[in-house]
Formats: sequence, C-alpha cells, structure tokens
Amino acid sequence: MPYLKLFHGREKPDEQLEDWGKPGPIFGPFPYFHTTYGSHITFNSDEGYLTIIGDLVYYDGMFYGDWSVFDGPPSEEDRPRHVPFVAEKADVPEEHARCVCMEPGYFHCGVPGVIAHLENGRLPPHAKVERCDKCGRYPDDESAYQKLVELGLTWIPSEDVHLYDVHCYATVRIKFEGIAASTPQDAARIADALFDWDEHQSLADFADEMNEYLVDVQGAADYSQSRRFNADFEEVKVCELSALMSSRSTVRAAQPQTLLRKEPIMAQQNTTAKPVHEIRLGRVRAAIWENETQHGIRHNVTVSRLYKDGNNWKDSTSFGRDDLPLVGKVLDRCHDWIFSYQAASSGGNGDSNQDDSF
Repeated sequence: MPYLKLFHGREKPDEQLEDWGKPGPIFGPFPYFHTTYGSHITFNSDEGYLTIIGDLVYYDGMFYGDWSVFDGPPSEEDRPRHVPFVAEKADVPEEHARCVCMEPGYFHCGVPGVIAHLENGRLPPHAKVERCDKCGRYPDDESAYQKLVELGLTWIPSEDVHLYDVHCYATVRIKFEGIAASTPQDAARIADALFDWDEHQSLADFADEMNEYLVDVQGAADYSQSRRFNADFEEVKVCELSALMSSRSTVRAAQPQTLLRKEPIMAQQNTTAKPVHEIRLGRVRAAIWENETQHGIRHNVTVSRLYKDGNNWKDSTSFGRDDLPLVGKVLDRCHDWIFSYQAASSGGNGDSNQDDSF
C-alpha cells in the first residue's frame, strides 16, 4: 500500500526558503490518497485529512510545499520520518485557516473574499457577485466584483457588450471510388446521385480549418445586425441585390474518407437536356445551362436545395437563412466557371460585356 511523504517545509506560508526547507513526516501505509478540489488530501475516513492552504500542506506547525506518494516501505534513511498520523496536528491554526469562501462549492470562484459562480472560467452575464462577510477582504459587493474585472474573469458593464450566437462553417468531403463513366462530368453526376447525407455523414471528414463565421446578435428581432467573417476574421460584404454572394476563402481540404463500392456503376445515357456544368456544396446545387442565341452563347444558372421526403430526394428553390452562405459560394464558383469558359472559348480574350442572366 502507498505512503505519503511531506517535504520542503517552512514555519510560515510566506517564508522565503534559502535551501530545500525542512523534511516532513511520512504517513502510511493507507489504502489510498485522494485530493479533493485541491483543498484537502484524504487517505482514510477514520484518520482525518490534511488541509492545503494556498499551495502548501499544513501539519504540526509546518507548511510543506511538496508532497509525494510512493510504494513503501520507507528507506532506511527515511525511516525516522515515518510517524503515525495525528488528526489534531493537522488542524490549521485560525490565523491561517481557509475561509469558507475558498472551500469547494458552486460559488467557489477561486478568489479569496469573493463569492461568485463561474462558467468556463468566466462570470456569466448578470450573475450575482458578493463579498465574503466572514473574512471581509472587501468593503462591499461592488469591490468584490471589480476584483473579478481586474483579474479578467468578467467584463466591465457597457452598452457595447452584447451576447452573440456564432455559426461556424467548415467544408466536408466524401470520396467515392470505382465509379465507371465515359467522362469526368458523368462520373461527377453519378457521385452526386449516390450521395446521401443521412447515409454517408459518418464518413465525412471536416477540413482542418474553419472557412466562415456567421454571427447573430442574440435576442435581435431580425438578422439586420448579423455579420459574416472569413477564415481571417475579415468581414465579408454581401451583394446588395441578392445578399447571397460571398468572397472566397481558401480552405485546406482534409484527408478524404473513402467509400468503396465492389462493382462499378455505368453511366446511363440521357437524351434530355443537361446542364453544361454543376457545382454542389452540401445540399445546395447550382446548374449552369448553355443557350444558343442570336448574339452567341449565353449562360443561365439555376440553384436548388436538396431535401429528403421519406426515402426520396427532392429539389427546392427555397432556402433558409443558414443555407445562404453556401448559396453564395456556389454562385461565386458559377461566376468564375462561366468567365473561365468564355475566356477559353474566345482564345483567352473573354467578352466581359456579355450579359449573362443568373
């Protein structure tokens, strides 16, 4: 069974040691040693416990800066230090006793003299802060609150402080292998038809960087104060007409997961009109259509959102607020593709005056 050794002892908590201090006692063997909230060391409910004052352990008039648990028995050199534990000698003198405000509990914030509940290391909005009346370290509750402000555990009340809801967007990817098709475009269409988020989401792998943030003001009546930021936390300006277009941000693709199919899937012939190009992010899909006009080739774009109705996938042209960032990215890529296509078709001198409809 284990033993407990105390060392680096001094007579006063604030005493500055010029050497290693005095060696302390060795207790044990006991079935276990347990630390409770960094305030006590317990080892046997019938024997009592040691109290931690600040970062020091008190016993028999001495404060020890270090303690160690080891398998016994003690060495020949340490044998004189092996003594029975006496609970009365572990009672902390009143002048050094820890105040109840420093005892573990819901309102223990770790600051002597302050009673407050912290969440994730900070004071929640509108939480109550009180001074400890027993130790009286602060003249009033306001002084206790200002101590938390000084330590960075809360913020100074201000009209500029608001609560926000933040939506973090990241790119996911799923890889299909072994798709047999006559062209890369047909392969892409087949993969698109195979994709089922409910079935494949467990195989999705997030990119190792966030690429966009949408921030709402909590409790606002509408989203007029909402703001979008890219991966560098630069505000993304939206198009006044559609409020959909967003600037691009580069995202490193994560290592894709693999979905293996035992048999290849052959592309089926489709005699109906097909878009010349499709772009899809998540459940948002854009189709680029090519039209012959008297002024030459023009392009139109249709955008839809995939949703599942029972066991069937359907398209909708209605989008929710949280779909709009993906819609903006899809349209942005369509815009790039069309200009690249036109530039390639004209030998690198794309007609920037073409009036394509979107």
